[in-house]
Amino acid sequence: MGKLILLLITSLMSFGQITKFESELPIIIIDTENQTILNEERIVCNMGIIYNEGEINNTENEYNEYNGNISIEIRGSSSQFFEKKSYSMETQKINGDNNNVSLLGLPKENDWILYGPYYDKTLIRNTLTYKLFEKMGHYSPRYRYCELFINDDYKGIYVFIEKIKQDKNRIDILEVDNNNISGGYIFKIDHLNIAGNSVTQNEYWNSNYLSVGGDSIYFQYYYPKYDKITTEQIDYLQDFIFEFETILNTNSFNNGEVSLHNWIDFSSAIDFFIIQELSKNIDAYRASTYVYKDNNIVSEKLFFGPVWDFNFAYGSTSFCEGDSFIGWQNETSCGQENPNWFTIFLQDSTYKNQLNCRWVELRNGVLSMDSIFNLMDSLNQTINEASERNNIRWGMSQELVYQSFFSLEEWIIKRLNWLDDNMFGYCENIITSSNYKSLWKIVDILGKETTNKGFQLHIYDDGSVEKKYVIE
Repeated sequence: MGKLILLLITSLMSFGQITKFESELPIIIIDTENQTILNEERIVCNMGIIYNEGEINNTENEYNEYNGNISIEIRGSSSQFFEKKSYSMETQKINGDNNNVSLLGLPKENDWILYGPYYDKTLIRNTLTYKLFEKMGHYSPRYRYCELFINDDYKGIYVFIEKIKQDKNRIDILEVDNNNISGGYIFKIDHLNIAGNSVTQNEYWNSNYLSVGGDSIYFQYYYPKYDKITTEQIDYLQDFIFEFETILNTNSFNNGEVSLHNWIDFSSAIDFFIIQELSKNIDAYRASTYVYKDNNIVSEKLFFGPVWDFNFAYGSTSFCEGDSFIGWQNETSCGQENPNWFTIFLQDSTYKNQLNCRWVELRNGVLSMDSIFNLMDSLNQTINEASERNNIRWGMSQELVYQSFFSLEEWIIKRLNWLDDNMFGYCENIITSSNYKSLWKIVDILGKETTNKGFQLHIYDDGSVEKKYVIE
């Protein structure tokens, strides 16, 4: 069967026209008109989308979802060196103006991401996290899985995602202007130089305080962009963060002079911490970390999120102890680069106790094992029909993908149990766990659920796994 599909894909990618390709997912076809998609220099070309909700999509169908201009470039830092690229794109009118359109059922906008999951063999780490954070009650980038062709070259499964930006349907904060410079702002904590991508000096400013391990911290202007933000707005934002960090580092809030609650939105700060630690994201707090502040007429506090970039999370890498299900991210070698913000938050008894109560609440709902694994199964089912084509295209065995999915499930079980036992704070309504363990699922060596005789793995809800060989 695999050879047959490979021959089919090969024939589809040959000599120009794509024919007879069917998918349960939307099909996106980009024609660069003999141009090369570059990094940090966009080209203008054509994109067509075939999307028949609830039906099989076919490349012989007309472009019924979008057929028009886009500008596109390679995106990402270290990921740009993966064979499977990711892209930033903008839908445009013929004259080059922004073309705000609703694509694949997502709200109207013009800035989008085509994310190509490559390092993450399960293809679901990012989408799982976005959906969990959304279920926790926060804005999270919406997405749709699709299959992508570029110049008739089949690229496999991609995730079409909303780009993080200020917008009534995304980060819903007021537009900043010089009549009221208190907001809204979005800034990002990130590296200045990764894999050859350098941030110029006018794109960021330095924190006056050092990281957990004593390194410099950099804040990058995100909205307004560095080339549009005014001097007055720069002064306001930098002064606000300086005052906030000074209060944190002088312990004013701990001696009762200032309440931490006056500076940060506890709900977002608690849930942001939970999602980063649940996934033990090696980039947590130090990279791809978005923080925003609305205009004072709405709120005077800092909000954390949206969440972004989890392909190196959930035990997917041994780098920076990311594969270990125990420990706090701040205490890893990567965690030494983190701002000390959350270390200080966790010294505040109100924050800690609300964190503990929130953890208990989530574990009995959104973050229960059943809830998480039902979501994982739903995501896996969405891409199941297309996954073998993707795996053949990128040289991955189906066995490797099954094992990766099984390993992800096993890691999450262990991580949840460790967090249950080690969560900060105290909640008066905490529910104590029973010593009783129950069987969660039975899988074969490839991670597929099974009732067949032979080798089986029995997985329990406390994270333990028993190997059995069934002969009857």
